[in-house]
Amino acid sequence: MASFPGNSRNAAFLERARRVLPGGTFNSYAMDEDADVVVASGEGCRVRDGDGREYIDLVNGSGPMVLGHAHPEVVAALQEAVLNPSNFYILNERGIELAERLVEAIPCADQIKYGISGSDATMFAMRLARAHTGRSKVLKFEGAFLGVNDYALMSMAPPPDVPIRGRCPTPPASHRCCRTRC
Repeated sequence: MASFPGNSRNAAFLERARRVLPGGTFNSYAMDEDADVVVASGEGCRVRDGDGREYIDLVNGSGPMVLGHAHPEVVAALQEAVLNPSNFYILNERGIELAERLVEAIPCADQIKYGISGSDATMFAMRLARAHTGRSKVLKFEGAFLGVNDYALMSMAPPPDVPIRGRCPTPPASHRCCRTRC
């Protein structure tokens, strides 16, 4: 992907983002400067920047966009939900009905706990797992986004000592967990 011309809408938004957002990003992930894209719209698996360039979205909101952007059934359900809000932060009928449906649908769930974001949900899940097991470590998969809490932070590219396509380097002594045969 090439750099965008300085007079493009995408370049202008990138400049604005870098002025008002730490690192010019919403979270801890930022693309290389010559590949930065500011998405203006999306439909299905495709997104477009402000200059009209179209891309296939392989990130999908880090997972929750499994139906793609602006799926007609999701849009219709959201439009209906906006007319009868359910985020009152106190007990409400729709929240209780959803909890009942989730407990019914998830075989191992006796109860559910709502969270404000995926980050706090993974943080509480990891805290619970650590408290229940008495262990202090949590297994994470390289490159998987599990939230922005301290337990879940990730990198987007494996370090040079991680095997890639059959290459099996000798891990440094600090990588005790990597002392396995490839």
